[in-house]
Amino acid sequence: MRARGFTLIEMLIVIGIVAVLTGIAAGFLGRVGRSLAITAFRGEVSAVVRSARTAAVSNDSRAIVEIGFGDEETGQGGYIRAREHRVVGVWQFEIGRPTEGAFSLDLTTHGKWEDCPGRFGGAQRMGKSAYAEAAEPDTLALPEGGSVQAYVFPEAPGTGGAVLSKGRGWKLEIDGDGRLGASVRYEGGVQMLETKQGVPFHRWSHIELEFDATRMVLLVDGREEARWTWKGRVPEDRPAALAPDWQKPLVIGAKSRGFQGRIDHVIVADLSADETHRTPVGVQFFKPGTTAPALYFMPSGSLDPREHVCPETISLKSTVTGRFESIRVGLMGDIH
Repeated sequence: MRARGFTLIEMLIVIGIVAVLTGIAAGFLGRVGRSLAITAFRGEVSAVVRSARTAAVSNDSRAIVEIGFGDEETGQGGYIRAREHRVVGVWQFEIGRPTEGAFSLDLTTHGKWEDCPGRFGGAQRMGKSAYAEAAEPDTLALPEGGSVQAYVFPEAPGTGGAVLSKGRGWKLEIDGDGRLGASVRYEGGVQMLETKQGVPFHRWSHIELEFDATRMVLLVDGREEARWTWKGRVPEDRPAALAPDWQKPLVIGAKSRGFQGRIDHVIVADLSADETHRTPVGVQFFKPGTTAPALYFMPSGSLDPREHVCPETISLKSTVTGRFESIRVGLMGDIH
């Protein structure tokens, strides 16, 4: 006796049942995958934060973790990335070799320069119209921001002027009363900043300008003396990009109205960026009010007390399940 086969109708019913079950399973697995995405991305965020802290300690520099929140409803476009200060120029002005610089960036000097005792070893005394140029313009342009710093010894009132500058891109200067001033060019304009107090005369002081697309900070002997922070007029506003001067050389002093006095240990560091990690589908950084837009690590590995007065929390939310994940960063840089 022959075995009975399947009719066309029976086969269509079975195929329909399989299709329905496959659709249900695919939807379920998709939701499970998206719900697990927040756990995986939390691991990425934690790795970025740890990497930035490690870079700050190992390189004896500062590092920043930037957070972009993306669309307020969906979180699309959100990201996190680490940025660190990378030294690109050092000039120590040692007696007998005052033009020698690190990274083969030797200086070409103009005007009157004299050997003198420095803050560390030797230094140079800059006379009227004394200035020096570094040959490599691209390396020192600081297109993403960075820091420029020096030890200065103003010798008399009225002898201020430009200390460091890079064409129209950025400038750090001291006026005749010892007040520190800076300018940074952004797309659409130039931002100025000035301290209220002057640096003392007849004494070494460490001066520094930190800047990026969202802020400028002037420091004297490690103390913050003036700050400008970008503020959008509406939430959709984005900060203007920096407008570096790629062509002009870095200049110490100036052809006219340059700083007069002693100078030592000039350091230029750019703000380099690591890989950007973007939020996956179904995951967003939760509310700017509960997640800091940036973490600033000091060379010691702790959070910068000028930027953080309490521990910070990075909060993630799954738009699929409503589940939250968080990473806590303590003031000493401990990450949980």
